[in-house]
Amino acid sequence: MTMSNDEYGDIYDGNIFKSLYNGKVLNNDPDVLNLYLKIDIDGFTCTHSHNSLVMVHGVLLNLDSSERYARHATFQIAILPSKAKGDFDSFMAPIVDEINLLSKKNLVVASNGDELVKCRVYVLFVNGDGIEANRMLNFQGHMSTYGCRFCIAKGEHRVDGNKATGMYFADRNAPLRTKESLLLKDKSALFKENAYGINKPTVLAKLSTFLGVESIGLEELHAISNISALFYEMISPRYNANFKYIGNEAAYPFQLSNLQFNAWAALILLIPPTSRASIAALTGLDG
Repeated sequence: MTMSNDEYGDIYDGNIFKSLYNGKVLNNDPDVLNLYLKIDIDGFTCTHSHNSLVMVHGVLLNLDSSERYARHATFQIAILPSKAKGDFDSFMAPIVDEINLLSKKNLVVASNGDELVKCRVYVLFVNGDGIEANRMLNFQGHMSTYGCRFCIAKGEHRVDGNKATGMYFADRNAPLRTKESLLLKDKSALFKENAYGINKPTVLAKLSTFLGVESIGLEELHAISNISALFYEMISPRYNANFKYIGNEAAYPFQLSNLQFNAWAALILLIPPTSRASIAALTGLDG
């Protein structure tokens, strides 16, 4: 797929992929097929044993976006003990080592002695919800003073509240965390005396394609979808018993008219189908 400079159709149109390719981190040999993976990491509790485990799942990004997330097109790499039962990094290390080996040595697919194709394997990014992203980066988490894993915005409590009111990150110009800072090797004045919540270097940094915080995805289900639920309750108080305007919606300052709701429904149709389905199910606006 070829896109113009102002369009983003897939991960291959992004600056990260282009920098990896142009920097020769990725194989440029036309006779070798590059296989690009996304790795999903997610914790779950077993139904019967109630043990906590961590799933490491692979998605082949070479497939079209309409197919790559289908059940038959994804594969399980490993099931690991949760952090409480073992060291996450020690279990991930051999997986990282194997991926690095497959990125340097050709994977030969043969049938009846005939070589069909030669491949190299690369992980373009690793994905997980907030808990797993913190685990991957050995990060203290979003409730710490510097609770953003992407930048070093300092959290603040409400001026008129106490610490129980939560942490707010209002700084929109905070610098991003560098790759070196995630490895506790950044000696610049900004990071020299402060790790900003990073407890130890991440094992993912050993991946040949690891660029820093850009290599950790933002998991939509636990981010945008959760925000959309709060947003919908905010603009439609009749669906949220916590609002004091129940029965008096006309006085609510954010109340939308039917015309505005219809306009919002039309905008939902412009969202990619995978996201649109979750929003439509939440709101009942299915176009």
